[in-house]
Amino acid sequence: MLGEEGEIWDSYRVTAGHFPDDADIGIYDGFVVTGSCSDAHSNDPWICQLLLLLKKLNALKKKVLGICFGHQILCRALGGKTGRATSGWDIGIRAIHVSQSSSKALSSLKIPLTLSIIECHRDEVRELPLKAEVIGWSEKTRIEMFKYGDHMMGIQGHPEYTMDILLHLIDRLVQHNLIMSLGEIGPKRWAESLVFESSFSFSSLYLSPPSPSSSVTSARYNTHTVQQLPPGWKIEPCL
Repeated sequence: MLGEEGEIWDSYRVTAGHFPDDADIGIYDGFVVTGSCSDAHSNDPWICQLLLLLKKLNALKKKVLGICFGHQILCRALGGKTGRATSGWDIGIRAIHVSQSSSKALSSLKIPLTLSIIECHRDEVRELPLKAEVIGWSEKTRIEMFKYGDHMMGIQGHPEYTMDILLHLIDRLVQHNLIMSLGEIGPKRWAESLVFESSFSFSSLYLSPPSPSSSVTSARYNTHTVQQLPPGWKIEPCL
């Protein structure tokens, strides 16, 4: 996603307290706040410092893009509210509906009215700041995308992710006991994720669990076949 030809990017690990100096902010055309395993609604010292930086960037009308955690922390910095998603985890491919008014405003980018974006989050934006506008929503999450003025934008999903990255994240979530079974993702959602970049000729897939409490141990995927499913699971075409 980063590093187009002619661009120069600097990276700051804000979780470790590394932030741009005030004197250097002016040299940047814009900023991207990425995803994080931390909660945007927490009050850790680095979170508070990031909130102050984002408020400063807003005052300077600097362009800012927030992705996932970045989407949530940007909302909070501007006066909105975030927290745990009332509907739980969202993991997999999600259909995002772009508002027609926003689609017209972004017509030069040729963005379709519906986007398929990888999601991996359990927090959400609950209330937008004043003057912010919802520009994308889904059946799972009411505020998937928002814009604030002409210089700030938040996206809950991960347009920069591949399926390999998503499956790696799922492995990590299982290893850290943050999700315990495919049931927490939903077999249908898992199947939709597998189909997203596959060469299967089926319109959809059905995953049959060995039991409701089956744990995910390992799953790997490439563009041609599912190489390994969790023990006992079966994959069948739905023609």
